[in-house]
Amino acid sequence: MNSDFLIALDVETTGMNYSNGDRVCEIGAVKFDKKGNEVEKFDILINPDMPMPYEATRVNGITDEMLASCPKFMDVADSFLAFVKDLPLLAYNAGFDMGFLNKELQLCGGPLLDNQVIDVLEIARRMLPGLSSYKLASVAKYLGIEEDMDYHRAYADAFIMGRVFFEIARRI
Repeated sequence: MNSDFLIALDVETTGMNYSNGDRVCEIGAVKFDKKGNEVEKFDILINPDMPMPYEATRVNGITDEMLASCPKFMDVADSFLAFVKDLPLLAYNAGFDMGFLNKELQLCGGPLLDNQVIDVLEIARRMLPGLSSYKLASVAKYLGIEEDMDYHRAYADAFIMGRVFFEIARRI
């Protein structure tokens, strides 16, 4: 990696499948320097232009009321793209996050993300074999990363995932 910075990112969504119409309802992204220090963050709730399903609210705690006055994805796409630039991206189960983000970008006519993407879940599976669970919270706990944050919120998950990445890198 030739960059001085990495962007850890996470999205919260209305469901599990963007091809069935599920949408992004929150983006959290954290810019880290090479030493693993948070430099800047991008954290925003997004009105998905559809009701929040009960199942999604149960997981992430995001409600229709929280999203009612929030901007739509098309209103934040340019600022999100300006934040991530062409920097390498960290994601946990990268196909999920990148699929949703690129679907949203496609819907609003924006350019798709073609940044280098590092899947921290895959790194955890390779470098920490034998864990009973590879959920982000489980991996963070195994690595001794204790943050008083709400998992399944985009900024918190992005921040913790970045910490997981840098701790695994430190150990190898």
